[in-house]
Amino acid sequence: LNEGKPSRYNELKKWVLDNNVLDDTFVYGKWDEKYTENDLRFKGSLKLEDVQSVMSNTKYTLIIPIKEGWVTSKYIEMIYAGVIPFFHPDYDTQKHINLGIFDNLLRPKTPENLLENINELENTPGLRKMVISELQRILITDKDLTGENISHEIMSNIYGLNINNN
Repeated sequence: LNEGKPSRYNELKKWVLDNNVLDDTFVYGKWDEKYTENDLRFKGSLKLEDVQSVMSNTKYTLIIPIKEGWVTSKYIEMIYAGVIPFFHPDYDTQKHINLGIFDNLLRPKTPENLLENINELENTPGLRKMVISELQRILITDKDLTGENISHEIMSNIYGLNINNN
């Protein structure tokens, strides 16, 4: 998660840093030094060759949008890597992403709710693996991995095109 403009720091602080989500919480990405210099949880940007290694040891991520309603392909990248994405309440407010039975679990309404949901995944044997497997099955297609779906969505919204996306 990069800081972005406007800064996402206050939401990150509220939802993760002040919430003691997990003891081994780390933040990767580019952030203003005033936030990172005294907080060892900020690890800076990763080289591309290091991303997979970090992702293989990552269980959860919180996706915070730069602007309310914005959707990116980050959730697909995370699910593909075996990381369960939690969606900040301002992310995908239109609910374009169909999470099915996992909607309440992955769309926490408060920081406390996020922590409760993580604890449920951690303390229920097999639940985390079942959730990620099902998310991979229902949300990742070849067109997601090639970028065709996101391209279609962008072009449809920009030009009002009705492109068949089969």
